[in-house]
Amino acid sequence: MNAYRQRPSWVDEEPLVQEILNRFLDQCDRSVKAQLRVSAKSTPELFDYVDDDPQYLWHLLKSLDNEYHILSVQKQRGKSGRDANENALLVFNSDQEALVRAWLNRPAFDPYTLTWNERFAKVHHVFEDNGAALEKPLRVEGRSAGEVLQAFASLAEQIATPQTLRNLSAKCFWGDSKFLDNKFDLVCALFPQASMAIEPRPIMMNVVLPDQLDEIIFVENQDSFLMLKQLADLNPRFMHSAFVYSSGFKGSSLTVRKKGNAIFSTLNSASPEMLIEFQRWWFDGGEAPCYFWGDMDYAGLAILRALRKSFEGMQAWQPGYELMMSFHDKGHGHQIRDSKKMKQLDPGTCGCRYADDVLLPAIRSSQRFLDQEIVALREFEQSLI
Repeated sequence: MNAYRQRPSWVDEEPLVQEILNRFLDQCDRSVKAQLRVSAKSTPELFDYVDDDPQYLWHLLKSLDNEYHILSVQKQRGKSGRDANENALLVFNSDQEALVRAWLNRPAFDPYTLTWNERFAKVHHVFEDNGAALEKPLRVEGRSAGEVLQAFASLAEQIATPQTLRNLSAKCFWGDSKFLDNKFDLVCALFPQASMAIEPRPIMMNVVLPDQLDEIIFVENQDSFLMLKQLADLNPRFMHSAFVYSSGFKGSSLTVRKKGNAIFSTLNSASPEMLIEFQRWWFDGGEAPCYFWGDMDYAGLAILRALRKSFEGMQAWQPGYELMMSFHDKGHGHQIRDSKKMKQLDPGTCGCRYADDVLLPAIRSSQRFLDQEIVALREFEQSLI
């Protein structure tokens, strides 16, 4: 095998790549056509803007297509408003099966699959779907096929008791509360009735609420959020502004505006009436405009784009970004190629005119990123004089 065809490091670093390649080999082992239809259910990582970077993952899949010819990406004509990659078909190139087996250390004779099938025959009856959702082997690093199947089988004893998915995960999967985070659909498929007892895990949102609600400003980073809280106490310009600590992508969940999916912790002595008004705006919609202020980098502006899916009409918060632009224009910032953020991908467009016409062009032209913490309280105070 020449150097070009050696396994790239990102195959080891990205679980989704390994999972897709293993799915293809599983299909080869069953002598069926190896392909995968992309969807939020089959590949949730490609639609998860909270814990993953879908654009980077798509970049890797396209590399498997263009550079290694392991698969082909066949785009489908999507419906208006949907992700452009939704419903794409990934088709495995069987000529590269030997290469992929070498990459994953999976010989054609697969002991894991044989053990899985043997153990599956003994436990499939405990699942409501008779184990149909687990007929294909599921591999967990450091765990045998028997251990994985036994862990899933143990759900039958616990799942009917009301508890969160993380409670359930910790009890059944070796104390790992996060194991089931991306497997909720699998659990529901195995136990369509009993899974209804799983309690939702609300997203905790920290907020600062005014006496009168005129605008809502989402802030990406903690230091900047707390700085704006301090500023609101000092300057009447923000006396009617609410601030939400979005903590990266946490606030961009597509279900965060459904009742029961978010709870709020106020950092100031907000009145009960204002909390009720804010919750009404959050869950039922309202007329108060909302804004986002975060890092001046591709990931920060991708957060804005993701938030706009839940909060229609959200705009980049110009008072904060204008101060960042003043630093950026003076040469401040870190070079993209020299930073730990070099894997960030250009989001293209955000849907906000100021972000698309001012911020993104500035980043592309300078090839520099700038963190929002560069703006301190004194810069805001001076700008408001």
